[in-house]
Amino acid sequence: MPLPHNREWLYYPDINLLALSPHLDEAGRQRCAEELAFEWRKDMRKRLTSVPTCPQSQPPTQPIQAPALASVTGPTDLPVSVV
Repeated sequence: MPLPHNREWLYYPDINLLALSPHLDEAGRQRCAEELAFEWRKDMRKRLTSVPTCPQSQPPTQPIQAPALASVTGPTDLPVSVV
């Protein structure tokens, strides 16, 4: 099935799928994969420029206190059955 708008390749990032036009030979498929890699890298560079270079430092989080294991399981002098 031909791709819309006479495209040779389409990339669907949500499902990480590269759709290639059926008329491509091995060299054409390789060229399309290289074009996709170039476009992906260009997009990543554009996204990384919007990331701050020195983000504000966050204070460390405080640990959540959990109850001791003995208080959760109850008394330990009950008989134990092994199956």
